[in-house]
Parts: sequence; C-alpha cells; structure tokens
Amino acid sequence: MSTHELDSDWTRWPTDPYQLLGVRPGVQARDLRRAYTRLIRTYKPEQYPEQFRRIRDAYEAILRHVEMYGRWSGSPQPTPAEEEPPEELPPPTPLESETDESPTIPETSSSGQTPTPRPRVPNLEEELAELWQRACSWEEETAYRRLVELHQRHPANQDIYLRLYWLSALVPELDPEVTACDWLARGLRATGLTGPLRELYRREITADPEAALRPSSTQLLECPARAGLIADFAGWRWQAAGRLEQWDVIGNDLQILRRGVALDEEEIWVRLLLAAVDQLAWAKDKTGRVLRKRCYEEIEQLPHLGDRLNRELDHVELLREVSAAWRALEPDHWLEAELADLIPLSWTRSLTEVRAALLKVLKLVAQQPLGALETFDNLRPDQGAVLAQLGRVLVQFQNSLATPPRDRPLTPALTRCILDFLDGTSGLKYLRVVRPRLLEFCLREAVAPEMVARTVDDNRAYRVSATEHLSQKLRTDWPLQYVYLACQLFWA
Repeated sequence: MSTHELDSDWTRWPTDPYQLLGVRPGVQARDLRRAYTRLIRTYKPEQYPEQFRRIRDAYEAILRHVEMYGRWSGSPQPTPAEEEPPEELPPPTPLESETDESPTIPETSSSGQTPTPRPRVPNLEEELAELWQRACSWEEETAYRRLVELHQRHPANQDIYLRLYWLSALVPELDPEVTACDWLARGLRATGLTGPLRELYRREITADPEAALRPSSTQLLECPARAGLIADFAGWRWQAAGRLEQWDVIGNDLQILRRGVALDEEEIWVRLLLAAVDQLAWAKDKTGRVLRKRCYEEIEQLPHLGDRLNRELDHVELLREVSAAWRALEPDHWLEAELADLIPLSWTRSLTEVRAALLKVLKLVAQQPLGALETFDNLRPDQGAVLAQLGRVLVQFQNSLATPPRDRPLTPALTRCILDFLDGTSGLKYLRVVRPRLLEFCLREAVAPEMVARTVDDNRAYRVSATEHLSQKLRTDWPLQYVYLACQLFWA
C-alpha cells in the first residue's frame, strides 16, 4: 500500500472516512487495520488528541461498513485475532551502554559453559509504547490492567494518566467505576493541576458538565497547588454547575475555598466571587438568589481592591444591569421569550454554544423586522442593558464569520437613491413615521443606517430639530441599527 500523507493542518482533513485513512470502499479488514495503525503511530493520542480522535472515528465507521458487508455478502471477514499483526513500532534508541563498540567477553560458569543471557528489562517509556501498541491491536483490556498497575507504581507520571484517559474514553466498559474524566482528575491531583491533562479536563467537562460534579473533581479544590490554578478549575466547574442549574455546588465550593484562599489570597478570592456571580446572576430559584445576594454583598465589602480590580468590578456592575433587565423580559412574548433564552447563554457560554439560540432570534427579527423594531422600542429604560447585550452578541457573531456581510460602496447613484428617499419623507415625524419607512428602505436597498447618516452628514436641510441632526439620530438609534444588523446577518 502506498504511503498516505495527511495535511499538517488537521482542520483541512477530509470528512470522508475512506479518504482520511487512504483506503477504498470494499477494503479488507487487515488492510484497514494497517492503514489505521500507520496513522496512529504518527498521531499519538498524548501528542495529538484531536487528530487521534478523528482517525479513530474514521476507522470505526469504516469497520462497521466492512463487518456489515461481510454479513450481507456471506464472505467471512477476518476477526481481529485472525488479522495480521500491525507493523512493529521502530526499535527504541539503544542506550549509550548498549552501543559501546568495545568487545564484550562472555562470562563462563565453573563448568566452562556460557550462561544464558538475561533478557533486558524495558524502561517505562518503552513499556508504555508497547502497551499502547497492544491496545491498538485489540488488547485494550490487557493494556488497561497493566497501565493501572504502572499508575500505582508511578503515581505522578502524566503519560500513564493520558493513556488511561484515552483508553477509558474510547472503551468505557473497561472500568465502569472509573470514568475517563476521573483519570484526568486523579492525574491533575498528582501533578499539581498542571500539564497537558489540564486542557483535556477543561474540554471534557465542557462536553459533559455532569463529569465536573463527580467526587474526583470536587477533590481538586483541596489540591495542594497554587491558589490561581485552583481558581481556574473552580471557574470551569461552576460553568458546568450553571449549565445544570446546580447552584448549591457553587455554594458548597465557596465554603471549601474560603478556608484556603479567602484569608491568604484576597485578590484571588474576589475573582472567585466574580466567577460565582457570573453563573448565579441567571439563577431563578431561591438557592441561587440567596447565594447571589451573599456574593454581591461580600464583593461590596472589599472596596480597597477597586484600583487593582477595576475592570473586574465594572464587569460585575454591567452583569447586574443586564441580568436585572433580563429578568424583566416577558416570557410569553414572541420575541422577548427568545431573547430571554439568548441573553444568559451569551454571557456564560462560547459563541459556538450561543449560535443556535442566536439564529432563532435572527430568524424572528428577519421575518418581522417592523415588529422587532416596535419590541425594542417598547423595552423600558431599565431594560436597555438587554438591547446593549444583544448588540454585543451581534457584533461578535459578525466578526466570527469567514465572509461577514459588507456595506455597499457609497456611489453617486446610491447617494442619489438615499437622498430621493429622504426627500419623500421631509416634514414627517422621525420616530412615528420616518423610522419604519427608513428601515424598510435600508433592508430593501441593502443600505446600512450608518451609510444614510454619512450621506447627509454636512447637509443642514436634514435637521430634525433645532439642536439635532438626522445623522446624529441615526447613529444613536440602536433599535433601528440592531434590527438591520440582525436581518443582514440572517441573510448573509
């Protein structure tokens, strides 16, 4: 079989499993196994976790096809035990003592016979490589048992935890009592919350929030490590608790951390309180409300940290405004109900996780732009923070697009089109009549309100009052701008 090379950028790998492994449909099980083994020798799980997962998924998908074809065609497919063994790993680099070119005189016994040489005992690195090779050769259970034994003898070795994690993640039935995330948590406790296990743990509890609430994860809070590292793990755990609305987890964790952090690391303690209210701000039940109130009160009692934590305290102030405005949204309103789902997610989750809720809002606004404009206009003054948060999410989403929508160039023809429209609205009241017509014009002609403002910037004829110009009105008309941007993003 010819050598199959994959792009160094794994995000450009083919999505078709056959192309990824470099095999053709109808491949025999033994050839599939060879292709798979060749790739995972390059993309080892401890070094390339995402690449390894993609390769493993492709292999399992094709293997199911192979087995199904064998059942339907009646031609027997070789079982893993009957397959040819995978290619051997390259031999380990010999130690310096083994490459000594000086001749070795064999010892002889008193009877004159040369004794049988003792086999060389492989070092830990070699044994780990051999065990992983066995795991890839359908001996997962044997490899797992031996790795557990090695873990007991070498409790601080990260490579052992990495292999135990991947084996448990790929074959969870090996040990139903110990999950893949448990191995990460044990390894982190043994290694001081540092190293490659850290990022794997963060990804694991993001994908499976319940894993963050297991006892093994709780024990990380009392790990003998730097307070800053513990605070990071607490923040990740509370994000998981917030998704599950398990507010008591945050309260219990704060009690644990108070003993070890509050007295010695006051600044880190405040950051922990800020991370807690980021989640508790969106709690609706009594437990969450009580905890939120206590955290706010404790933060207010630490004004002397204002100079060092100015940005963080501003963040809390904005959070209080946005969450208070969010609680006042109407749950039965056609648009406000979707905003009520979107706003907490936009504060606590990544844009990837927010996308689905955001698209629902964009669709509703695009379907009823004038209704959306009226809804935004009718928000009370104390609910303006919700509209501002929506605007931040829209801009963030726009910046994330590979090809964000762009405004049309302001050509003489477009300028004339804008002026002709405005001339037809002269003498009409801006708020009551002009804005709905202007929104329809902007959407119809794909002209942003900002372009209309630029067109009339220096024209005194477009004053809407003695002290206000139409361009100023347009640039501060956030409901109009956000409705236009939402429609533009939906149709992009």
